[in-house]
Parts: sequence; C-alpha cells; structure tokens
Amino acid sequence: MNPVVLIAMMITCCAYGQNFNNSDLEGSVNMSATPPGWFSVSFSDNNCQAYNIIAATPDITGVSGPIPGIGISGQPFSGNSFVSGLISGNAGALHHEGIRQIVNGLIPGKPY
Repeated sequence: MNPVVLIAMMITCCAYGQNFNNSDLEGSVNMSATPPGWFSVSFSDNNCQAYNIIAATPDITGVSGPIPGIGISGQPFSGNSFVSGLISGNAGALHHEGIRQIVNGLIPGKPY
C-alpha cells in the first residue's frame, strides 16, 4: 500500500472535528449584532455577568465601524468583519458581551 494513502487513512480514522457555521464571523457591521449562525450570550445565562440585557450585546465590527469615533472599529484577521465585545465596568454596571453557537452531533467520550 502507498505510504501516503496509509497515512491519510490513519489521520481520517483518528481525526475528529466540529464544523462551525460562519467560522469567520462574517456579517454586516452593526451595533448589538451577531453574525449569521451565532447568538448573543444571553443576559440571563449563568455565565454572563452583565447587569442588564443592554450590557450583553456584542457588535459586528470592521474597518468602517460601526462607531470608529469611540474606537468600535478594527481590521479583521480574515474576511471583512469580526465580532467585538467587552468586559468592563464595576460590579454595579458590568458589560459582559459574548457570542455562542449551538452545536450537535457530539458523542460523549469521543475526542474533538
């Protein structure tokens, strides 16, 4: 058997992965927005520390903004946009912005 084919077969049978929808986080530059296929981490989520629903809102960001005047803009690593969020404030007024994606088809005990 060809060694290249053998190596490819070994990698295929032992490599697992998860395909994320919209892994480049492409979307329309906008405040309080998420890219298609992604959702905001909800204010009510146990892991979210935001003090209210408005403080848990990530932004789709690109070179043009959405608000470059206050620093909400930047150069994406790939594509035309990325998701920006912040963790800031004090205990009484904490912003905690993040995104999540629902994945399925995972098998317990199987490495990914």
